[in-house]
Amino acid sequence: MVRIASTLLLIVGVLSACAEGGRRTGPGGGSANTIPDIDAGAQDPPVFVPPDPGEGPVDDGGTTGTDGGVVQPPPSGYDIVAVSATVEGTKVNGDNWDFGGDPPDVTFDLYYAAGTKTAFPSVLNSFTPYWNETIATAVGAADLGTIEIHMFDLDADELFPSAPDKIGRCAYNVDQAALGGQAVTVNCPRDNMDPDQSGFTLTLRFDPAK
Repeated sequence: MVRIASTLLLIVGVLSACAEGGRRTGPGGGSANTIPDIDAGAQDPPVFVPPDPGEGPVDDGGTTGTDGGVVQPPPSGYDIVAVSATVEGTKVNGDNWDFGGDPPDVTFDLYYAAGTKTAFPSVLNSFTPYWNETIATAVGAADLGTIEIHMFDLDADELFPSAPDKIGRCAYNVDQAALGGQAVTVNCPRDNMDPDQSGFTLTLRFDPAK
């Protein structure tokens, strides 16, 4: 009986050893067939999101400013437009402008860019001549610092035309505010001590050239 019991114990021990020796383990001591735990501290790789084509500044030919807005480029120059004028009713000495008391035949010369002159056809018999016509095109802003205006009565429709009568002259400083296309009025007041300065106003525009 003792021999049988010993034999049974030996068989049980061998079977236990075989079971232990047949188990495969991985490098960390765990089973090679065991799925490792997920590391809770790991992060998923970043996902690329393409930009929306509708975002960003719109290219309309201008220059993008520092704030992302579009700044239009400065104009290539300015067109000088003569709008209208007014002239005093008489000369400084009290005489009428034309024979029989007729209003003057008004014209003027405009000087800019160190002597460049542009002349304009006269308006006959008017104290309030109206043109609204372009007299110079694409003039650079640097050439419009100060302009000079000489206005005359041409006596164009007289039977015996005489030399033009001087209505007046004056200078005008074209500042940045005048270069926006709005009308500006040059005021040349009457000077009773100067026979050539009877007085006039001239309304101009400086339109950005297209």
